[in-house]
Amino acid sequence: MKDNSRDKDYRAVYDKDPFTVEFKLQNMKSGDYLVKGDVKEDMWAKSCKRIGVPVHGCCSVDIDVEKTRAEIGISGTIYTTMMRTCVRTLKEFELQEELKFAEKVPLRLHAAEQEGDVFEGEVFNMGDYLTEQIIISMDPYPTHPDVLSAKEGAFDVTDGLDEEVKEEKNPFSVLKDLKL
Repeated sequence: MKDNSRDKDYRAVYDKDPFTVEFKLQNMKSGDYLVKGDVKEDMWAKSCKRIGVPVHGCCSVDIDVEKTRAEIGISGTIYTTMMRTCVRTLKEFELQEELKFAEKVPLRLHAAEQEGDVFEGEVFNMGDYLTEQIIISMDPYPTHPDVLSAKEGAFDVTDGLDEEVKEEKNPFSVLKDLKL
């Protein structure tokens, strides 16, 4: 059974492909909007190309948009599954990420206002905005899970590079030899 108790607090609910949602800023009433759903394959493919990753995986979002007279507040979570390249092994692997964000962006009230990031134009395109959030929030150094050891964040040398490492003299052993 679906819990609709949260939905009644919103002025509008967009329960469809979030990358197809566009808000005409002039027509938006002050209030809350919920944008949630799964991104369709064709829209996700376009986004993957823009992000610079192979076309693969999926994306879904659960976003709150709050509009006031002067700004738009946007917060929520983007769930992605993408093919990434391991920075250690250079092998591609599938990575699932949960990207959380929250920001408030002023609306341009007067032509003279130029400070910071502002929404300009007539339409706020959620697909473009969410793709930008994915780019900003995704792991810049993805590591294949096979190279991680049991200790979180520690590396296990199983990438084949260990064979290239040779036992060499400690650079300080030269000083030790001179001391004798």
